[in-house]
Amino acid sequence: MTDESPETYRRTRKTVNGVWGVVLAAGRSVRFGSPKQLALLEGRPLAAHAFGAVAAACRAGILDGGVAVVAAGDEAVERLARAAGLDVAWNEHAHDGLSTSLRTGLHHLTSPGLDPAPLAALVCLADQPRLRAEVMVALLDAWDEGRADLIRPRYAGDPRAPGHPVLLDRRLWPEADAATGDAAFARFAATRTHFVRVEGQNPDVDVPGDLGRA
Repeated sequence: MTDESPETYRRTRKTVNGVWGVVLAAGRSVRFGSPKQLALLEGRPLAAHAFGAVAAACRAGILDGGVAVVAAGDEAVERLARAAGLDVAWNEHAHDGLSTSLRTGLHHLTSPGLDPAPLAALVCLADQPRLRAEVMVALLDAWDEGRADLIRPRYAGDPRAPGHPVLLDRRLWPEADAATGDAAFARFAATRTHFVRVEGQNPDVDVPGDLGRA
């Protein structure tokens, strides 16, 4: 997050948003060499940054709710997610790649009893600690305007990188069932994607050296 409060970017719509945040936090950290979700960045576990950003967006009315997808048995990451106020969805097949986490998160959003019922998912990655409220709002505004069912940011500071978070309209969720391995979003390649230009960048943390650059 930036130093700006999410309240600065509070959405002005008076209707229900219908968008829930889904944080994928069940990665295997193969390149990092140890559980990167717990690696410290500015005194906080890496995953806590993304969890906190989504939780703050919920409090500000940007998102209706949030869920963290956690590898089965990973109690340390579960505690971080619950401390932030997020639901937890257990991924029993995290070793099979990112696509299983996407599927787990979207299935959670179809659970009975969620109020309001999710109409779209804002899919975030736990290894991207600079998730910003103004980017979330830009994606949700484009979705409100009916630009597309799949919306991604294009960062001015890194325009060639695949932009995250990704907004997926509920109409696309069934396609996630056919995704495999780490290519969680490849299944949606044929879907018309609308890109929203935003400032800055949103770096990944893949190896220990990325912590310093983040």
